[in-house]
Parts: sequence; C-alpha cells; structure tokens
Amino acid sequence: MALSLVFPNRDELGKAKQLLNRLCYEYHEVNSLAHLDEAAVPFLVVRENGSEAVHTLLQAKVALSGRVEYRPPLEDVDQGLPCPPEGQEDIVGRVVVMSLTPCAADPEKIRLIAHISGDLSKVMPYLNAVRRGSYNPNANTFSYIDAGRMISLFQSKIAAAKAHEVLDGYATLWRIKCWINAVWARRESIELSYESRKAINVLEIFKRLPGTNCRKCGELTCMAFAALTLQGKHGIAECRPVFENGEYPQLLPPLQQIADGYGL
Repeated sequence: MALSLVFPNRDELGKAKQLLNRLCYEYHEVNSLAHLDEAAVPFLVVRENGSEAVHTLLQAKVALSGRVEYRPPLEDVDQGLPCPPEGQEDIVGRVVVMSLTPCAADPEKIRLIAHISGDLSKVMPYLNAVRRGSYNPNANTFSYIDAGRMISLFQSKIAAAKAHEVLDGYATLWRIKCWINAVWARRESIELSYESRKAINVLEIFKRLPGTNCRKCGELTCMAFAALTLQGKHGIAECRPVFENGEYPQLLPPLQQIADGYGL
C-alpha cells in the first residue's frame, strides 16, 4: 500500500529525503501546490515498504505530521484557488500542518489539524456574522461545513475534516485562510455577532425536506438523503421536488438558507 507522508516544514522534509535516499527507499515528491507557501509543504509518496519507511523516519527523530493511504489528487484540486490582494493584512499567519489522519467518521477521507501563528479569536464574531455555523464565544471556536468538509476554527489552530486527499486538504486550508483574511479586511462594514449557535445535524436538514421519500435524489428515504448531504455526498439542491419541480415552494427558503449558510 502506498503511503503519503506529510511533514510540518521543509526542513523536516529535507531530512526525510536524505535518509530515504541513503537507505534506498523509493519515493516521489508531490509539490503541485508548492506555490501556496507554508500551507502546502510538499509531501512524499512511498509506494513500497511505506510502514517500514515511517518507522525508520521516526527512529531517526524526523518530525512527521502524519501518514495516510495515498490517493491520486482530484483533477481540479488547484482550480479557482484564491489569490489574496496585495498588501492585505494576514490575520491567520503561518499555517503548519501538525496532524494528518484518516477521518474517524469516513476512513476514505482525511483530517488535517494545522497550527497557525495568528489569533483567530478577534475575527470569529465577524465570521459568525457572515456565515452560519456553530459558534462558541466563550471557548473561541467556530465550526461550519464547506462543500462537505467539516471545518473547525480555534484561537490558534484549524481543523479540516473530510478532505479527499492531501492536496485537497492543502487547498482547503488555503481557502480557509484566504476567506478569513478577506472577512477581516472588510470588518468595518460587518456588524459583529456573538450569537451562540449549535452545529447543524441530520434532523435539521430532514425537517426541511418534503418527507415523501420520492427517491428522485437517488436515495431510498429523505432521512438517508439528509444524512448523506451532511456528509457532503449530496447537495441540498438535489432535492428535485423543491429545487427543480417547484412542488413545495414553502420549503425552498429554509433549504436555501441551509445551503447558503453551511455550504451544503
């Protein structure tokens, strides 16, 4: 099984490459998103004896953020990545991936935890004002869903779950950073919100659906559709009776509110 090995910085990456070269391990370096600077340290793919290579690196005290089964990157992973305006204040700061693991809820996806050099506590009320999510002002946490990926922001770290593979995880972190900085840049035009909200759940989606189990979405029941939508495997707009056929006009606003607020 081929493994993707991720490192917190280029120094540790360099140490790993030197050691693997000396011991004749075969690997290749993936740096397709290297232009994203610290949010995308190139990673290594070891196609044979991956577990043995990991053990060797750990024995040599090379810092490893994590390893997961290698999956080919999505074809469009680098399409539409934002480019921050020149001179924009960077409230997020340096982004360092410190943990990479398979998702507990979906082993086919991965979870990254990145430490940042900035302080997100002062920007969270602005984020809460412009995007619906789960906000806890006392704990300085803000969570939301973006295209099926579960994003959790803390004062000094970012967790992104349900990324497809490593490059998709890197691109997700980059988009998060750019979005936060963009909101901070226009903070003077935003009214702060300290409203505490809970995370959305399956029932919150289900109760806004027709409940007819029409199967036009491809699922047997509306409950199954709601659960898979929360996992990012469907978009809410795939509820055809509401969004295409106009059979339930009263359900369109509440479903659209969830789609806009949670990125479903």
